[in-house]
Amino acid sequence: MLQLVAPISLATASTRVLNASQNLQRLAHQRGEAYWLYMRLTGVSVWRPEYEDARRAVEALDAFRAAYAADAANMMEMHVAASATLDQLPALDSEQASALLSDCMEPEIGPRLDQCWKEHEEAMKEFVSCARAVLSVND
Repeated sequence: MLQLVAPISLATASTRVLNASQNLQRLAHQRGEAYWLYMRLTGVSVWRPEYEDARRAVEALDAFRAAYAADAANMMEMHVAASATLDQLPALDSEQASALLSDCMEPEIGPRLDQCWKEHEEAMKEFVSCARAVLSVND
């Protein structure tokens, strides 16, 4: 137990690091696969003709996400269209396609991921600062 050998300020800072790390881990577990797949789809050279299917899939996923977020009347049509475009990608299995479609029903991950990383970085800075103070290290 850290509490037995460290002052409360360091124990508190270490708890903040642990919480921030767990938040990142939870986000990665819940949405990491879909994020990774989406980044792979958007990372291909979509301007090249051989990647036309990937470009269409990204556009369809984005349209479904927007329709879902807006609770649009054509939301199910957008889901069907996105699913159909994902079916055109032979490298994508049904579980991966499902992960991508399910992720569209969540808020954009980018801002949440940025916030989690920011919280982790701030927690680590606080922990290092507290540890330096406890150890009387100034450099």
